[in-house]
Amino acid sequence: MRPAPRFRSAAAQTGISFQTGYQSDLPRNRILFGAPGTGKSFTLNREKDTLLAAGGEYERVTFHPDYSYANFVGTYKPVPYKDIDGKDAITYSYVPGPFMRIYVKALQNSRSDTPKPFLLVIEELNRANVSAVFGDVFQLLDRGGDAVSEDPIQASEDIKKYLVRELHGSPDDYTELRIPDNMFIWATLIPDLISIVYLDGVCQFIIFDAKYYNLQLEHDKKLRGQPGIESITEHSIYKKAGSICPLRILPCPPFWAGISLSASEPLCVAAAAA
Repeated sequence: MRPAPRFRSAAAQTGISFQTGYQSDLPRNRILFGAPGTGKSFTLNREKDTLLAAGGEYERVTFHPDYSYANFVGTYKPVPYKDIDGKDAITYSYVPGPFMRIYVKALQNSRSDTPKPFLLVIEELNRANVSAVFGDVFQLLDRGGDAVSEDPIQASEDIKKYLVRELHGSPDDYTELRIPDNMFIWATLIPDLISIVYLDGVCQFIIFDAKYYNLQLEHDKKLRGQPGIESITEHSIYKKAGSICPLRILPCPPFWAGISLSASEPLCVAAAAA
């Protein structure tokens, strides 16, 4: 008999498997990026409904500059409760973040003969310090051909205790963590459409054409209640660039235009071919 993979050690003792056999044509990890108003969230919502049409759950979170690993994965926090005398008291308990909540639900579902998808939607991914927010969870995003994390991470003692509380078993069952194949992570990202550098008294910046970020809209589809892509580019991006470095704005060639400004050389444009 063919031996079970090493990462199924938890499954052998608790009935949990990282490999449920769930099939989907939609990607497990994905990022939609584009200028504001180009339909990123609209597209994710539409495809979320497709993914979950036969069951499953999702959770949505929006990143911001103060968002942290403790918010995203989880940490110990003070929690109010009533003591045996009915008085208000405070205790400390592990409080999971959206990643851990969806992760646990996906693992719970792995015990079922009919696996369902569990989706985490992250809005505005790059507004937070992504490396700090994900921490070692980043390693789990590298999935193999079976859609399970290729390399595990070591669970902290706090996470082990929380998983035992939710999934039962012993802490040793959760020494190594992987993302199961029925867990999806989708995100939206607004790219930095202007990159600014000051070098030797010269203001240098790159303007990205927002039309190239409109990847998720169908051909000729109108923006819902938003100005056209050209208007977004001209009125938002160019206006912001002009406020930083006063200049005469030229039409932005497809994809990008690098512009350098100085007192002796007021405007120099180098464009790449589309």
